[in-house]
Amino acid sequence: NENPFPLDSNIQLKYNENNIQINFEAISFTNPYQIQYEYQVGIEYSEWKQTEGNEILLPKLPPGQYNVLVRAKLDNGIWGSPSAMKFHIVRPFWESLVFRIFLTVIIIGGISLPFYLFYRKRLRDRWVELDKLQAVNRERQRISYDLHDDLGSSLTSIKMNAEIIKQKKLRQINFNKELEDIVEYSK
Repeated sequence: NENPFPLDSNIQLKYNENNIQINFEAISFTNPYQIQYEYQVGIEYSEWKQTEGNEILLPKLPPGQYNVLVRAKLDNGIWGSPSAMKFHIVRPFWESLVFRIFLTVIIIGGISLPFYLFYRKRLRDRWVELDKLQAVNRERQRISYDLHDDLGSSLTSIKMNAEIIKQKKLRQINFNKELEDIVEYSK
C-alpha cells in the first residue's frame, strides 16, 4: 500500500501489508547532500542502523506493534532528535485465539461425532432388542394365560361330565353322550 501516513497517526495495517517502505527527508539549507540518516525498529531498540538515502525498507514483517525512530545528522555533525512512527500489523484471523479455539472445537467435534453416533445407534439397537424381547415375553405370557384358561375350562367340563355320568350310572340312565363330550374336551 503506497498511502502516506502522518507520523503522529496510529497506523493499522493488514497482515498482508507487511512490506513497509518509510521515506523521510531532513531539511538543510547549507549542504542537503551531506545529510546522514539512521534508524531503529522495535519495542526494545537496538543499535542505530545507518541508511543509504532517505528510505527504510522493512520486508515481510510479522504481525505486531512496531515503533520506528529516524534521526538525521546535518553538516554540523550533530545528530538531531529522532522522529517516531508507530504502526501495528494485525494478525490474520487464522492466527487469532478465537479462531484457534473454534477450530479446536470443530476438530474435536468432528472426531467425537462418529463415536457419539455409533454409541447412540448401539444404544438404540439395544432398546429395540429389549422391546422385542419384552414383546415376546408378553406374547408368551398371553399364550400361557390362554392355555391355562382353555385347559382349566376343559378340565372343568370333563369334571362336570364325569359328575353327570356318575349320577346317571347310579340311576341306570344312558350316559354315552357325556362320554363323547369327555373325549372331545380331552383332545
